Amino acid sequence: MRLLRYDAKKKRWIQLFADSALDKYKNLSDVVDKKAARDNLELDEYYWNKAALKDGAAVNSIHNVCVIQDEKAQFVTKADKENWNQKVDRPIVKSTADEELPEMTEGQMVYNRATDTIKVKIDGKIRDFENNREIHGTANFAGMGNEVKIEHHLETIHGVKITPKFVGISCVTNPGGMLGETWTRKDDTYFYVGNTGSYQGPFEYMVYY
Repeated sequence: MRLLRYDAKKKRWIQLFADSALDKYKNLSDVVDKKAARDNLELDEYYWNKAALKDGAAVNSIHNVCVIQDEKAQFVTKADKENWNQKVDRPIVKSTADEELPEMTEGQMVYNRATDTIKVKIDGKIRDFENNREIHGTANFAGMGNEVKIEHHLETIHGVKITPKFVGISCVTNPGGMLGETWTRKDDTYFYVGNTGSYQGPFEYMVYY
């Protein structure tokens, strides 16, 4: 832009001022209060300074379209994407005892609160997840066809009583041929161990549930 004045006597235009007359290298160095000038021009609203970029303060202001990505410089690498694509979906939790299962992805599990069981999809098939837990202890045979009754206190994490899956027993000492036949039975409160012989010595038990 130029500022001109017409000289009537000489009948010509005289240039009084032009942009080129500005000292473009001054860069407002003559401003006394630079912070006030920045605030007045609202520069911090539209531009990021080095400090904000360095400490991450401007991260919420920078849109991802401002970042040029290539194979070696990008938000995520190809390896990251492949790794994430292999991650298993979160487990599904059911609360009903019906056998109907929701749609499952590979590796995903379904936990049933009502039955305290877990199923998992592996190699395209739904399989039972053997989540056996166990308790151990000792007791004495009752002998002569009688049973010893042992309370097992087995419950789900929601306080529902559980009937054990298996009860195993083993003599602690040699019964000397006096043990006879043995058996076990179980319900959601007790398990029972009996023997036909006269042996009333100790046995160990292992209960799976």
